[in-house]
Amino acid sequence: MLSSWVRTMVAAVVGVAAAVSPTPPGGHPSAGSAVPRGAAGALDPARAVPAPVGAWAWPLRPVPEVRRGFDPPSTAYGRGHRGVDLAPRAPGTGAVPVRAVADGVLTHVSVLAGRGTVTVTHPGGLRSTYEPVTSALPVGTVVHRGDRVGTLEGPSHCDPALTCLHLGAIRDGVYVDPMRFLLPRPVILLPLP
Repeated sequence: MLSSWVRTMVAAVVGVAAAVSPTPPGGHPSAGSAVPRGAAGALDPARAVPAPVGAWAWPLRPVPEVRRGFDPPSTAYGRGHRGVDLAPRAPGTGAVPVRAVADGVLTHVSVLAGRGTVTVTHPGGLRSTYEPVTSALPVGTVVHRGDRVGTLEGPSHCDPALTCLHLGAIRDGVYVDPMRFLLPRPVILLPLP
């Protein structure tokens, strides 16, 4: 017998999957306009509940170094950086597990442009995207915060000599800064100059 949480997650994903519009030309499926919509095609505000600030856990352990921040494009297909690049603190130690930032359901697992990509859809329709990640989990897998969704592998776009994780956040078909959802990083006090 499924728990009520699992039934709710499956129902939410089925609803989101039914509302997902096709991939934009030259776009990434997780970058598409998967906006929760009602029967008439209008945005369904009841399902567009944002995650509270600080609700996500870090996808790499220990807390990774932020190599490149979010730089939103001025237009839907304009230049920018639609996520953050996170470098593991202990590179070169073998396979680096990538973990779900929050509870959700895997709604995309594929290889695009030579890089493995994973998308997790969270309650309310907010999605987290991860690349380059290799995953053996099938679409539809329910994951909890901290569960392994794959392994950090493949070419990185942040530095050819360093593998880093590109973490994205999409709400209502628009990329948003994932840093606002992550749990606070530890504070390191520096001496005064």
